[in-house]
Amino acid sequence: MASFRSAVPFVVAVTVSIGAGSFVPAMAACYAPDQQLPAQTVSDFLGSPAAVLQDAKNAEGGQDMITLVRDLVASNPTTLPVVIGLLDKANPAQQGAIGSALGQAANLCLKPDQAFAGDIVGQLAASSSDSAKNAYAAVTGTYPLRSVAGGGGVSGGASGGTTGSLTTPVGGSSTFAAFSSNSVAGSPGNYFTGSTSSATQRSASNSVSP
Repeated sequence: MASFRSAVPFVVAVTVSIGAGSFVPAMAACYAPDQQLPAQTVSDFLGSPAAVLQDAKNAEGGQDMITLVRDLVASNPTTLPVVIGLLDKANPAQQGAIGSALGQAANLCLKPDQAFAGDIVGQLAASSSDSAKNAYAAVTGTYPLRSVAGGGGVSGGASGGTTGSLTTPVGGSSTFAAFSSNSVAGSPGNYFTGSTSSATQRSASNSVSP
């Protein structure tokens, strides 16, 4: 009986926290264990994230920086908000590298962790870096906007419901993108776009000819 009473505050606290809209991030790594960066590399980054920007070889962004940031995010989801935090300190070229890395990570994460792929979109969309968003769009084919899934938070799927985000296809209009677990890897640009073709077809089939 005592153990039950002691558990009640915990249950109530969790219920209140979730009811208040607290965000509980997905924690599954997108990379398989043999693909992940060494734990020490991740730990070093989390301990001194600005070192990535201060490294001379990353002064203008570039492929090395893109690869590092992508692998950090795909290896350990706790690095995502830290990476997003670097955007305020990065120069435009570095912001672009981060955006490209996040686009690649979102593509990689879609199948193993759909919710985290949505987190990447949402957290980038909540940033103020146009350079990062444009670079992300160049990789995925869509421009990230803040998500309205799960009650209006920036992270689709974290609190249940449809996992997705509002995105703007490059050269097109805004649309709600529902992530599909059946999306085919290796097809950047199709992951975060919605389709209205079926609705159009139904509308056409129900129309009455004069």
